[in-house]
Amino acid sequence: MDGQLQGLIDAVDLARDERSIRNAIKKFAVSSAFDRYAYIHVHGDDAVVFSDYPAEWLSLYFAKHYTTIDPVVTTAKRTMRMFAWSAEERELRRSSRDIKQFYSEAIDFGIRSGVSVPIRTSYGRTAMITLASDRQRVEVPPWDPMQAALALAYIHVRLSLASGSSFKTGNVTLSTQEATSLSWSSHGKSMNVIADLLGQATNGPILSGQCARQTRRQQSPASRPYRHGEKVDLVHCDTLPDDPALRSTATPGPESLP
Repeated sequence: MDGQLQGLIDAVDLARDERSIRNAIKKFAVSSAFDRYAYIHVHGDDAVVFSDYPAEWLSLYFAKHYTTIDPVVTTAKRTMRMFAWSAEERELRRSSRDIKQFYSEAIDFGIRSGVSVPIRTSYGRTAMITLASDRQRVEVPPWDPMQAALALAYIHVRLSLASGSSFKTGNVTLSTQEATSLSWSSHGKSMNVIADLLGQATNGPILSGQCARQTRRQQSPASRPYRHGEKVDLVHCDTLPDDPALRSTATPGPESLP
């Protein structure tokens, strides 16, 4: 089974576009006796998804903000380990009405059980890959957990690069500290908290005034950064510190999409 994981890593590493990566994941899912797959990168109720789940189910999933109650997502974020799950578990009988409805709707689309592998990414986010089945129950495959996490890391980075980063600065140059500060700010962190995270004094030039103001404006509900594979601009700053020593070209990293 670890040979299958290595084959997935090799295929994703060789893939040159998003379609090739999706095909590699689909081939791996089928060869592992699963029906469908879903990659999700989630933070709160914001998420980006690459999946072959039915489009109607994905639309329903995001319309109802199911990322906040999906037991598969919440378990992944809590445990950070590979696990199997099923909509037929007895414990679900004691679940809330919302979770029971969630599983009932998932079953209607042929998503009844599966195996999920999560990893922690930057800024408190979680990336995970799920292989789903219409069977009542599945067992955790005899995969090496570390290699499974490595395969997910390859998928995460390659999909991020292939689909483009959601953190865009256009022709603006930012120092590493500024780019990091803006990313934390777009995730709702206050200037004082960001200063603590970066080990800076609260009165230091963490962000230029104009950047901070524009970042706050970008945090309206209408401009949420992730929604079903959608990529949006988080920030555009026109005013930066005048000290050339603080400037460097900001290169979007793979952390765009747990």
